[in-house]
Amino acid sequence: MFNCNKKMKSFYTQHVLLNNEQRKEMRERRDANRKRLSKGLDNLDNPEVAEHISQGSYAMHTMIQDENNDYDIDDGAVFLYEDLFGKHGAEFSALQARKMVQNALYDESFNTPPELKKNCIRVHYAKGYHVDVPVYRKFLNGELEHASSQWDPSCPREITEWYNNAVIEKSPDTSNGRQMRRITKLLKHFVKSRSSWRKKMPSGLILSVLIDECYVPVLNRDDESLYLTICNIRDRLRRDLQVKHPKQNEWLTKEIFDAKTRFLRDRLDEKIDNLSVLEGCECTEEDAINAWNKYFNHEFWKNELESLKEKKSIADRLRSGNSSLAVGGGLGVATGVSASNRVKTTNAHGGSRRIGKGYGGPWYNDHRSLVNFQRGVTKQIWDFSFKKVSNGKNSYAIYQFLIEVNGYGPRLVEIKFRQNGNQDFPIVIADGPGDSPHRYQDKSLCLWYPYDPKSSRWVFADGLLHLLSIIQAHLFREAWWREYGEWLGPEKTHNGQKKKF
Repeated sequence: MFNCNKKMKSFYTQHVLLNNEQRKEMRERRDANRKRLSKGLDNLDNPEVAEHISQGSYAMHTMIQDENNDYDIDDGAVFLYEDLFGKHGAEFSALQARKMVQNALYDESFNTPPELKKNCIRVHYAKGYHVDVPVYRKFLNGELEHASSQWDPSCPREITEWYNNAVIEKSPDTSNGRQMRRITKLLKHFVKSRSSWRKKMPSGLILSVLIDECYVPVLNRDDESLYLTICNIRDRLRRDLQVKHPKQNEWLTKEIFDAKTRFLRDRLDEKIDNLSVLEGCECTEEDAINAWNKYFNHEFWKNELESLKEKKSIADRLRSGNSSLAVGGGLGVATGVSASNRVKTTNAHGGSRRIGKGYGGPWYNDHRSLVNFQRGVTKQIWDFSFKKVSNGKNSYAIYQFLIEVNGYGPRLVEIKFRQNGNQDFPIVIADGPGDSPHRYQDKSLCLWYPYDPKSSRWVFADGLLHLLSIIQAHLFREAWWREYGEWLGPEKTHNGQKKKF
């Protein structure tokens, strides 16, 4: 199967996994809601909450990002059985218990008052969040009953334990939430990927049960695990559309030919047909990205397709030598404007840096020389950092730019000129990944073969903008090499020489 795991990992991190700020806000909403309920119950002289039970996707850690901020936080309120009796000794009905909680949660600041639903009280927030508060009564033996249309036996903690234990037991890894949980969230993202699907799809608990039954672990390959798992789910629903509760002797689906599980089966059937290209020997990266784009229906995959086309176009140009790319500047901003068209073909190498006698002299202290060297940069790059540094024996002129590496993102680059060094051979350092076949021992970039004639390498007289173009092309070559194992354009093999100044 075509390996698209790196992009699947990026998609999951950027668009599925909740970020720290989102998780923090949900905790704050939950805690504020608990305080509001406690205060409201006290003001109305009602029984206090014996305990709270976080449940559902919040407790299972399977919540996913939602572009509409439609986040459902399930936080159960448990009351002692003996506290839920009226003044005349009659026990509360399930409806009375829910209304009691609804009244206690009322706050005049809400645009929408707490909503009485069959299985919970729903508290709405302006940003789109809502907190669902299911109501329970607890008996002396610890058993719980849920206030629905009537009092029904319930085990929210056991459901959470069942799922979390399955994730630990079945996942082949221990990082990033473990693979089975990631696959659950990726399936939930698919279920919500089209607005017209949302009310037609099964509940999160049904999806979790299906994942538990059909999950296929594949170490270091979430893309393959997801594909094999959804194939298993599709085949399982072809045999039987019913899904049973994981901890109670009851069905989660409403009927034998359940409409929601049937809808999920049919949608998976369609998308698996698109994904089948992944198993072919002729599958290309473009084919794979396009297939996952059809499955997830998300801008991430569309952008990856466009980025791949752009990278291939640049790679074709660089195979025959350096080429003008887009250079971006500014500490924190990549502008993406065009650089100089006059860029030489250079041979990357990792040998000695010193060639001939150094020029000497602090050229960067002369305003005219500095302006001439930077000519064109300030017009094309709106901001950059320049400073002079002296550490006693040595003095340096240091530039910093944020250079956009097309298709791979921005890289912070430092260009250092030594006062007594050769101006034709600056020291260039870039942040990010450092593995490359063309770097010096100090990890600085080896941008050209030092022994090439001046016509084939950068020299100081070419100016800073020209140097930025060569740096950007080199960083693109490095990123392409890390991804595809190919160095674009001419190169010289390393000779093992140590760095000289």
